[in-house]
Amino acid sequence: MTDTLTLHVVEPPVDHHTKVLLSWAEEPCPAWCDGNHPDCPEHMSSEWMCFVALSMEVPTVVAMDGGNGTTVPVVLPKELEIYLEQRFRERVPQVVVGERPSGRQQLTLLPAEAVHLGEALLRLAGMAVDDTVLVECSGCVGHEA
Repeated sequence: MTDTLTLHVVEPPVDHHTKVLLSWAEEPCPAWCDGNHPDCPEHMSSEWMCFVALSMEVPTVVAMDGGNGTTVPVVLPKELEIYLEQRFRERVPQVVVGERPSGRQQLTLLPAEAVHLGEALLRLAGMAVDDTVLVECSGCVGHEA
């Protein structure tokens, strides 16, 4: 025998002076969003993606159709793809760093975290180019180097 549980839907009280949003999807797309996603409540910045070739990483070899039932090995460099994304329930956009050609997401950062990472990369790259200029990380309070 199976018991049946009946749940009654209770609407939350609404103050008619305050707009209640179920998600950001009820608002217009931000300027960085592709804006063509009527069936997908998610913002994405594919038109603003950045691709960074990783020359120090081992490339990926894939088999491509060579015609006449043959395959040809094709060497694809490892790259990072960096883009903005805001899914249905997220309150703010996130910076996503993925791996190409696999498409796996490696990092998902809040805007402040992405700024800190960007500053750290610029600082360290600058020190690698000119080792006479050493710059401490101002955002790295509270941990040991």
